[in-house]
Amino acid sequence: MVRHAKQLLRDEAGVSSVEYAILVSLVSLAALAAWQMMGETISNSAGEAATAVANAGD
Repeated sequence: MVRHAKQLLRDEAGVSSVEYAILVSLVSLAALAAWQMMGETISNSAGEAATAVANAGD
């Protein structure tokens, strides 16, 4: 029983899949944050352009 427990502690078969899962989740979070920031920037730029066009007619 003790020998079996020691073998389980030394087994690294699933470690790489866990590392990949963590890496994918971090990349996904970074992509979502960048997408949100880019969306806000585009929205602000479009609003400024619309205001400039509206004020140019006056």
